[in-house]
Amino acid sequence: MNNLKSSKGSMTVEASLIFPVIFLIIIGLIYITIFLYEQAYVKSLADRAAERGAAIWKNPKCDMQIGLVKLEDFEAKDPYWRFYDGDTDTKEDNIEVYIRNLFEDYSILKNRDSSGKIDGITVSAEVKNYIVYKKLTVKAIKSYNLPLGNALGIFGIDRTVNISAKSEAIIYEPAEFIRSTDFIMDMGERVDDTAGNHFEKIRDKVISFLDGIGQKVSSFLK
Repeated sequence: MNNLKSSKGSMTVEASLIFPVIFLIIIGLIYITIFLYEQAYVKSLADRAAERGAAIWKNPKCDMQIGLVKLEDFEAKDPYWRFYDGDTDTKEDNIEVYIRNLFEDYSILKNRDSSGKIDGITVSAEVKNYIVYKKLTVKAIKSYNLPLGNALGIFGIDRTVNISAKSEAIIYEPAEFIRSTDFIMDMGERVDDTAGNHFEKIRDKVISFLDGIGQKVSSFLK
């Protein structure tokens, strides 16, 4: 009888030690699946914002949700924005607001501040001009505070989990680029005619100089 009681007691002790470990493992697996979902969700938001932002970049008044422009907003379009885009900051802000609003739709992990708004979201939109084309880069970072963060700190695990994503999209209009190039060439020819074809003479000298270098390099390689 004493052996039976001691056996039951040892099983109780073992169960009390193993159960918390199993419970934490299950909770950890659940959080891992949630983090994987959030990673895919943040990446999809960044891709969507970059794609929509590049599509409506030519008109900051365009609705990013449906990609349409109201009739009264057509007059606000700047026909020379490709030479100098003064609305770059406004367009980047619109993209950032767009992706912030999307975070509230299907996100599972949400940190809220005292006012009830979602906190821990950092987004940025930046455009780089490469003359021939422009590249839009969208970055999104979502921070989430683990509920057991203080306890996990004992094991050296950071309390805050950062989920980040980056997406890029090209902003280009081939037809408009061809028209702009033709316009520049036409203006250059008119200026050259006014200046007495000095630019044409300089161009011919540069071309002949480059041809001479090319011939020398070709003969050297032979």
